[in-house]
Amino acid sequence: MATQYTAKIPFKRVIKIGMWNNQDARQTLASVYSSLVKMYPGKEVYIANGGFFNMVSNWTACWGLKAGGKLLSDGWTSSCFMAMRGPSISFFRQGCQFPVDYTDGVTGYPALIEGGKKSPYFHNLPAGNTDRGRTMLGYNDSCVVLSVIADVAGNSDFTLTEAYNYMMGQGCTYAINLDGGGSSQCNFNGKKITSSRKVHNLVYIIAEPDNTPNPKMEYQKWLNNYYKAGLVIDGSLGKASNKAQIKAMQKECGVTQDGSWGPKSKANYKPLSLGSSNNTTNKIKILQGALMRKNYWSEVPDGLFTNTLANQITLYQRANKITANGIADVQTITSLFK
Repeated sequence: MATQYTAKIPFKRVIKIGMWNNQDARQTLASVYSSLVKMYPGKEVYIANGGFFNMVSNWTACWGLKAGGKLLSDGWTSSCFMAMRGPSISFFRQGCQFPVDYTDGVTGYPALIEGGKKSPYFHNLPAGNTDRGRTMLGYNDSCVVLSVIADVAGNSDFTLTEAYNYMMGQGCTYAINLDGGGSSQCNFNGKKITSSRKVHNLVYIIAEPDNTPNPKMEYQKWLNNYYKAGLVIDGSLGKASNKAQIKAMQKECGVTQDGSWGPKSKANYKPLSLGSSNNTTNKIKILQGALMRKNYWSEVPDGLFTNTLANQITLYQRANKITANGIADVQTITSLFK
C-alpha cells in the first residue's frame, strides 16, 4: 500500500502559495524545503513536485510556469492552469493567457475538477488508467488542498479517475493533476514522501501554525471518556489504541469486550454505509478512528457518514484488495482492526 499525505489548509492560515523554479540550481526537494523553512521561520511549510516538464526537452520549464514573478514558460494555452498571488489561487481554462497580475502559476494535465464537477478537459488517456504516484492541487472557497501519493510499482492506488474522485471527496471546486509517477514527492510540515529525482519545479504553501486540536489525540480522549480505555494521550494510534477501539466497537455490537475481533464480533457487526439504518454516531466515530490509524482519515471523528467518508473507505478498500464499494462491511472493518 502506497503512502499518501494530504495538506488541507484553510485560507485563513495561508500566507503564500507559489512555485519554486528549480531549472538551474537543480536542488533536491529536501534542500528547497530547508530553504523555505529558513525564509519563513516559525511557519508551516508544505512542498511537493510541481508541473510536468516540457516533453520536447527534459531540461526546460514545464508547458506553463511562472515563479516569483519570472515567466519561465508561456505555454498556458495548451492546458488548464492554476495562477497564484500571495495567499490566493485561481483556476483558468485551457486556451487562456496567463494573467499578468499573478506572480506564480503552473499548468496541470489533465484538469480534474472545474466548477465542482468533472472538468470537460479530464481524460484517462494515454496512461491515466494505470496505478501511478499522483500529485494533485485544488481548492474551494475555504481551503487549498495539496495531495501526494507515492509511486510504488503496481500498488500506487491511484488512476486519474481515482485522483478525480479523491479531490471531489476533499470538497474541491477546482483541481488539477500535476507531475507524478517517479517524481511524486513531498514534505508536508514534516510528513515526507521521498524520491531521488530532482524535479524541475515545485509547488509550495506557507501557512501560519495550526492551533486546532490534534485529531488522533482527540480520538484517544474520546475513547477514554466514553469507553474508559485508559490510553496515554500521545497521538500515536498503536496497539493499545487499536485494542481500545475494538473494545469500543464490541460494546456497540453487544458482545464481550476483550479487544479481539473474533467470530462473535464479526457475526454481530452490521455494515455501515451512506444512509444505512445500522449507522450510529459512536460506530461511525470508531470507523473514522480506524481509518485515521491507517492514514485514510485526517479530521477529528464526528460520527457523520458523508460522501467523503464513503470515498475514503473506497480508497482503503482498493489499496487492500477489498471490494471497493464505500461500505464498511465486516471484511473492511476486520482489515482496519489489524
